[in-house]
Order: sequence, then structure tokens, then C-alpha cells
Amino acid sequence: MFQATELRSCLLLQMLLEANVYVSAFWAVNYLFYIVVHMDQLWSFDTLGLLLAYVLAVGSEIVRLHATFAVNLRPENASMWLLLTVTPCVLFPSMVYLRLSLGDDARLWPHSISYAVLALIGLEVIAILVHNISKELDETNRQLADVSTHQSPAPQNENQRTPRMD
Repeated sequence: MFQATELRSCLLLQMLLEANVYVSAFWAVNYLFYIVVHMDQLWSFDTLGLLLAYVLAVGSEIVRLHATFAVNLRPENASMWLLLTVTPCVLFPSMVYLRLSLGDDARLWPHSISYAVLALIGLEVIAILVHNISKELDETNRQLADVSTHQSPAPQNENQRTPRMD
């Protein structure tokens, strides 16, 4: 009735994703607080642009985390295209816009939180690459082992004739 399949998920990636969920939520709440408290006019075009970039960044981070969880737990899942399109096309431009809109004061706490989010995303990418490369190497080694165990005996030299037994 039910068929058990072996999961090949990456524990390191799962731990990084768990940490990124909490850091991203902390970043989202603190950045929204910063926008509301430190902007002089909340209904100016600059602030509306910040709010739009904020909504895009938070929404795309939620979609990216969900897609990464799905791909890690079920590698045959079709969520990989979400992961590959949302992160470089939506998340990074909106985070860079939000980061640059804070100004040059390096003592601002949203700077350090956004550094932590970007560092966790970079570590996730490295963990995904290492996991996929090791999985492919294991699969290749398994296929080579299967081929070597099922290989027929070496062909005999044509110059040597085997005696016929009649």
C-alpha cells in the first residue's frame, strides 16, 4: 500500500534553513520597525518604494525558504525553478535596494542583520552544492561498482586457440 523511499536530505542545509527562518523573521520585523520609526514622511514616494521593496523581499524570502525546504526533503520536487528564479531575480535586488537605502552609517543594526541573512544564504548555496556533488559522486561510484560486478570475463586473445572437445 505505502512504499518507503530513502531520503537523501542534507542535515547541514536543514540546520542552516532553520537558522535562516529565525534570522529572516528577526530581520523582517526589525526592518519594518526601522522604516516606521525613522522615516519622516511615511507617505512619500521614497518610503512607498521602500515598503514595496520590503514586501517583495519578505515575500520572496518566504517563497525561497519554502522551495529550499521542499527541494531538500524531496529532491524530485519541481520547486527547484522557484529557488533558481526567486533568489537572483527578486530577493537580491530588493535586499540590495533596502540595504543601500539605509545610508552609509555602519552602526545601524539593520546592516548587521542583513549581513547575517546574506551570509546564511551564501552558506546554504555552498551546502547545496557540496551535497549535490557528493550525491552525484556516490551515484557514479555505485554505477561503476555495478558495472564492474556484472562485467563479463576478459575476451581471449585471437592468436590462442582453445582446444575443441568432441
